[in-house]
Amino acid sequence: MTKFISGIFALFLLAFASTADAGWNLRQNDDGTTDWVRDGTDTTQDAHPIGSVYLNVLISDISTAATFVVVSPIDNAEVSYIQSVIANQITGTDAVLTFRVLASGATDGGITTANEITNATGRMTVTACVDSTCTEDGGTVDTFTPTGRNAIEKGEVILINTNGASTNAVGTMLTITIVPR
Repeated sequence: MTKFISGIFALFLLAFASTADAGWNLRQNDDGTTDWVRDGTDTTQDAHPIGSVYLNVLISDISTAATFVVVSPIDNAEVSYIQSVIANQITGTDAVLTFRVLASGATDGGITTANEITNATGRMTVTACVDSTCTEDGGTVDTFTPTGRNAIEKGEVILINTNGASTNAVGTMLTITIVPR
């Protein structure tokens, strides 16, 4: 009977162990942060910071000039990645999105280029279809990786401006990734 119970216990342990997310490990970074990383890799695209926050913002019509806002829920962080996905095809000119950080308690009168989240190539562009061979349609994802002025604190607001340059009334979902510093 003891061997039978030991065997059942061993099977239970094997079953429990097989449900683990194999291949992922914790890594302590030089700056004190921690990431989940894929086993055997050392690339940042396979690293997922612990404590990341994902903010979703629905832009009801990216082809209309407008401002949208979302509040940071964490202190001492940075905006690390922004993705957009369009619900349908936009045409004409690309839609351009501008992101700015507005300090807690400040009004939108304090918006300048000094608080614009930047990267090496310019502002975020959502690609419009300009000819019949266009492949940008519903479900197309565009990305923006900030490299400057992307620090953010709890209670600070991210202002998102659309330039309204494209045509077709198209909903767009933004996902803004904020990571602890």
